[in-house]
Amino acid sequence: MMVFSIEGDERQYKCPESPKDVTLGKYVSFLRDIAPHEPAEIAKLQEYNYRINELMDDLQKWVAKVQQQPKELSVDETLDLLTGYLNGEPTIKATQYLPPIIKELGEVQKKQMAIVDKMTAVWYAKHLIPYMAKTVAHFTGVTYAKIMGAEGIGMTRKALEYLYDKISRACAPKEASEYKRRYLINGEVYELPERFMQNSTLIEFAEAAQFQENADRVNAGQAEALIDVISVIMRKPGEMYSEEVYHRNRKTFEQMSLDDALEVAFFLKTQSDTYVTNFVTSTTVRLAEVVKMEQALQERTVGTSRSKPLQKVVYSIGRMLRR
Repeated sequence: MMVFSIEGDERQYKCPESPKDVTLGKYVSFLRDIAPHEPAEIAKLQEYNYRINELMDDLQKWVAKVQQQPKELSVDETLDLLTGYLNGEPTIKATQYLPPIIKELGEVQKKQMAIVDKMTAVWYAKHLIPYMAKTVAHFTGVTYAKIMGAEGIGMTRKALEYLYDKISRACAPKEASEYKRRYLINGEVYELPERFMQNSTLIEFAEAAQFQENADRVNAGQAEALIDVISVIMRKPGEMYSEEVYHRNRKTFEQMSLDDALEVAFFLKTQSDTYVTNFVTSTTVRLAEVVKMEQALQERTVGTSRSKPLQKVVYSIGRMLRR
């Protein structure tokens, strides 16, 4: 945890710096209460940015064939390079494969930049700053009013952006996740099963049924069900599934760290695509970075070079994207 204070306020506050600093309950309540207020432009940019990255990846093998001096290219440079190639002496395969990808890439890029053009300094002040303030208030305990200056103290824009960035990174999963069988939660040991549910007994059937119901709720976007899913599968050593154990776990696991929760989610994904379809990537475990603008919005330089790599300065915490 990072400790910080606000000028004029004698209290000290804590800001999470890693998933170990965030409880699953705190994260789930963020998804339920704060995330729905994220500016719509952020979600659209994320959607377009994902698609651009996918299309650029598809084109890399062709870029490598055509490019004389290898270097990283922007979207515009890639489009110019491959369009020029198609206007020259392309292979038959290139004429069949490249045109639809190049066309879609150009169209998605235009949509992306149209969104960026709407993100003026006024938009930033009216929409993004309040959302960042609500997020920082949720994870640090500083009141929203105090952050926004209503209590005569206030936080600088630079400080708000810094804390929001810290929180975004703290809620992001590792590139690769592993899991262990045993976890220490509130001083007690809980463990994952040696084998996954087989429906071989009535108890296991009830366990699997409850698990599937909760998994369906997660995939439907109900954030609270994240805790319910884990509460079914993790228990103290030697315990059998029961409603009593399930409800006890439901309360206890709110205090589980997000770091441990991500590991358990990885276990669920590796064990059964039948019970949880794309559990990791289709729910809040996938916390994707979002592209917002080329330069700080106050400088208003976006759009001057429509394909310069956009600066990654804003993150979408906990977007529920089905990939």
